Amino acid sequence: CTGGRTKKIHVYDMTKGDYKLLTKLEGHTHYIYCLTSSSDGTRLFSGSRDKTVKIWDTSSPQADQWTLLKTLVGHTSPVIYLSLSQCSQYLATGSEDKTIIVWDVEVGALLRTIKSPQMTEVKGVSYGRDNTISSASTDGSVRAWNLGAKAQEPLKLEGHTDGVDAVAISADGSTIISGSGDNSARVWDAQTGKQKALLEGHTDWVKPVDISKYGKHALSGSDDNTVIIWSLEGEAKELKKIDFGKGVFAVTFSPDEESLFAGGQDGLLKQYSVNNGESIKEFKGHTNYINSLKTTSDGKHLVSASDDNKIIVWNVESG
Repeated sequence: CTGGRTKKIHVYDMTKGDYKLLTKLEGHTHYIYCLTSSSDGTRLFSGSRDKTVKIWDTSSPQADQWTLLKTLVGHTSPVIYLSLSQCSQYLATGSEDKTIIVWDVEVGALLRTIKSPQMTEVKGVSYGRDNTISSASTDGSVRAWNLGAKAQEPLKLEGHTDGVDAVAISADGSTIISGSGDNSARVWDAQTGKQKALLEGHTDWVKPVDISKYGKHALSGSDDNTVIIWSLEGEAKELKKIDFGKGVFAVTFSPDEESLFAGGQDGLLKQYSVNNGESIKEFKGHTNYINSLKTTSDGKHLVSASDDNKIIVWNVESG
């Protein structure tokens, strides 16, 4: 898929190594900022500058049969972040209106609007297990929200000394990692809000972060052109620093956690071994910044979104 300043989502197939435009999904009235999909691939979610989220039915094997199911209206400013719950029933959306909205995507209902009096612009949202959401803000703080307690104020995770651009939560909901303009990543206990580790090793802004399923390993990427693989078992430590060659804006683990993917400036997209940090493969197709990466649950495909207005579905084996 592609989303961008065309106001349309363009769906491409790269599984056979060549571009093939499959269909265009039209409905948004302004730029499309973010996309995510359900784990089974039957639903696509898009957020836009038009302040809406759209849910698309992508269950048909024929892309030209994909249709708009619902439009979610609730934000008063552009929607810039999306995160889907593990069961794919709930969607958290972050906006420039300084709020997070939680939706029931099956019925299209707004379940809860989350806003803290001190929260500034939302710079990242990550949906964890057991009704937990983590968010990053320009005020340098990370917040952990327990959606099971409606009146409860969030845990405010403080320690960064500059804006926080990225946040991720482990699949079991126990651990949060954040990346900041203070050149560090920090690891937090999602239940207590206490800092578990300070990850120092970058020399410039840490933008993307990711954490493995059970919180044993983490990734951080930076404007210093490197990706660092961290061990979080026992005392946190750097396992490997990878020279990516360009500023890094997106990182993600493969489902089996044996490899990682990193994307950045000039459309550079690579796969590396988590074990030794060696380059496995380069994926060529983008021509501008790569902003987000997502693997399918079976690990066979990688989805990359870029400022070149393309989101490409890659066959991981063939590239």
